[in-house]
Formats: sequence, C-alpha cells, structure tokens
Amino acid sequence: MAEDLSAHKLALARELLDDIELSRLTPETLLLKGTRLARLTGDTEVQQWLAMELGGYTFADAERSTKFADEVGRWTNREKKLGWWWPLAELEARINALLD
Repeated sequence: MAEDLSAHKLALARELLDDIELSRLTPETLLLKGTRLARLTGDTEVQQWLAMELGGYTFADAERSTKFADEVGRWTNREKKLGWWWPLAELEARINALLD
C-alpha cells in the first residue's frame, strides 16, 4: 500500500512537471494539481502558499503572507506594503485584458 502511494506521488509530480514544461494546463489548474501533490506529501506550508495563490493574499496571517509574498515576488513596494494580492487567476485575467 505504501509503495502504491509513493508511486502515485512520483507519477503526479512527474505529470505536474510535464504539464508545466509543455504548457498543457492553465496556471490555476497547475495550482490545483500542485495542491493535491502537497496534500499527498503532507507539505502543509506549500498547501498554505498555494491556497493564497488560489484565493488571494488576505494577510489574515500576516507573517506567513509576508513570507510567501517575499518568496514569490508579489510586492510592488514592500516598504509601503503594496503588491499584487489578487488570486493568480485574477492576475492572469487582468493581464489578458490589458493585452487585448
């Protein structure tokens, strides 16, 4: 049973990498698949980060939100606490609207 779960995790990780490299899925779908992998591996920190990417940065947990915002470059002006706090799907939609 444990071998089956390990094989499933490895297969999911490989599939996710292929999806990223080959641009097979939307960014939001990649986040959902990454969330599934994080859940299967028990990585709660990655789960929390991906939840913010999916739902937006609310800063209800300011320390964790700030840490993730630092790590992924969501600040536009850290000193003034300005940045891109919308969910990734909304950021993508805003970018596409500007490009159209």
